[in-house]
Amino acid sequence: MILLLLGCSNTISSKEISSKEAEDIAIKQAIEEGYSNPRLFTDYGTTTSERIIYSIKHQKDVRAWEVVLVTDERPREEAMLGDLYYFVHIETGEIVHKVSGVF
Repeated sequence: MILLLLGCSNTISSKEISSKEAEDIAIKQAIEEGYSNPRLFTDYGTTTSERIIYSIKHQKDVRAWEVVLVTDERPREEAMLGDLYYFVHIETGEIVHKVSGVF
């Protein structure tokens, strides 16, 4: 009976990370990757938002926060989009995917 109860405790879902936590994770990752002055891209009303993205590691679609950052790697011009797009797994906080517009 004890084993049955212990097995049930594993089915309780873990705490999901907030969009703010995902932003912090993405900025920290960008710094670790050597990008200069990574910060949130907020032009055009851009905010961190939930997306569904395929995870190669998990081999399925997962819920992730899309965090868009700009850096000092390229000059800012009118109508430019973000430099880095990080997709942060909502349940685990890991980076599922990254798209870079910085060359």
